[in-house]
Amino acid sequence: MNRLAKEELKEILWGIATALAILAVVAGFTYWLNSARCTQRWELSGMESRYTFVAGCMVKLKGGVWVPSSVIRDMPIEGAAK
Repeated sequence: MNRLAKEELKEILWGIATALAILAVVAGFTYWLNSARCTQRWELSGMESRYTFVAGCMVKLKGGVWVPSSVIRDMPIEGAAK
């Protein structure tokens, strides 16, 4: 390999490393934000919740089964303060 090819390879590898680092920061921030939203949405219900990249926001039912939060209906309780 001549010197020019080595320099080009070095630049390409730095570019890939930089792109991966940026992707990791964006993915980490996205995970943190969605996890906080999931926790905030379900903390008043008394049910345990968690967020995962694959399944999204999950809520633990009384039987110990984890289900997606999208299948649980949020229904207002009559007579509750608004």
